[in-house]
Amino acid sequence: MASKNLLAFVLAASGALLAPACYLTSSFDGLTGAPGGEAASTSSASSGMGGAGGTSGEGGVGGTGGVGGTGGGVHAPATGILDDFDRADGDPGPPWKLMSSGTYTIYGERLLTHGDNPDAAIWDQVFGARQEAYVTIESMDGTETEIELVLRNQGHPSECESVVVSWNRFDGEPVIHVAYCVGGEWTMVGQKVPCALVEGDTIWARGYEDGRIEAYVNGKLFGTWDASNAPMGTSGGRIGVFTYGIPDEVRFEDFGGGSF
Repeated sequence: MASKNLLAFVLAASGALLAPACYLTSSFDGLTGAPGGEAASTSSASSGMGGAGGTSGEGGVGGTGGVGGTGGGVHAPATGILDDFDRADGDPGPPWKLMSSGTYTIYGERLLTHGDNPDAAIWDQVFGARQEAYVTIESMDGTETEIELVLRNQGHPSECESVVVSWNRFDGEPVIHVAYCVGGEWTMVGQKVPCALVEGDTIWARGYEDGRIEAYVNGKLFGTWDASNAPMGTSGGRIGVFTYGIPDEVRFEDFGGGSF
């Protein structure tokens, strides 16, 4: 894993699996730096304009037009892997910051969660306002409840004081949604997008300097949201991962991201 500068994700999927939204077959071999900046916005908007209050090229508030992620093809992150977890078992160590010691550990060259609420693992490096984060879910034991990518974290090793892209469940239905937290109070951004994760999926979130947030699964764009009203919505910050309510362990591999 350490030798990879770009991701290569191959999932076995059939046409019947495309309907639930998040399932697809893709390969990222040879793709670089896409979608970049405004070009990504144009691609997103072309597949899904019509979000409430939407503005041309910005995908619309809440990114309602991004539902289903039909436009823009398959993309790859522009940044490299920050941690492939290929080291001895134990505490992940710096620059990771954890809410509580022992909630995430390295085990078998993977990042392993412990308990059903390990909170966040934050990569303690500040990136610019145009930033991304991604990770591969190697395995999930038990029922998936919530897995997040954390963007724009303002320093506390938690999902709060951040903008998050969450793969969660509402009324029993798996969705992607975007939210931000200030002082322990959460604000939802725009609309939820149907999406169910499976083992082997790579989730990817992007934030732009104008407050746009994009969510991808296996390189497929599923929605664009406008988080510019968040206090940190157009700021730089840290990135990370978060899990909650999953009764057994989750194993992550190849966490990456940064400024682009």
